[in-house]
Amino acid sequence: MKTENLQNVLTELYKKLSTLKEIAQKKQRALIERNLKNLEEGINAESNLLPIITQLENARQKEMFALLADLGLNNPKVKFSEFLEIISSEITDDEKKYLSKINLKIKNFVTELARLNSQNLFLIKHSQKFIDDMIIALLGKEKKILDRRV
Repeated sequence: MKTENLQNVLTELYKKLSTLKEIAQKKQRALIERNLKNLEEGINAESNLLPIITQLENARQKEMFALLADLGLNNPKVKFSEFLEIISSEITDDEKKYLSKINLKIKNFVTELARLNSQNLFLIKHSQKFIDDMIIALLGKEKKILDRRV
């Protein structure tokens, strides 16, 4: 059983997730520094990268399905850990180690990305609250900028 295509897809997915993490960190710095230009660049880079990651994820699932089909199994909804168990007797120890290692790295990246996104969301909400509080302090609770009695 050849897992070379799956290994290539996972390696490429790992690289793209690594880039996505760097972008998320840059966006976080841009939020903290209130650098709108860098924030926009990060959002654009993220928008360009997400379709590629989606394609790679679809390719990963397709490769897994093809390998399972080679064994006479038709289960497209299997988790990666279950997939490794199923094919473990058909692949070399080096392939098992590599697939396990890259899968763990990808899981860690996804966890880290979720943490960064959560932190960025907190920063955005905190900034919004600060602006709302500033407007209330300056203009009162009604937030009227213009007096209509002119």
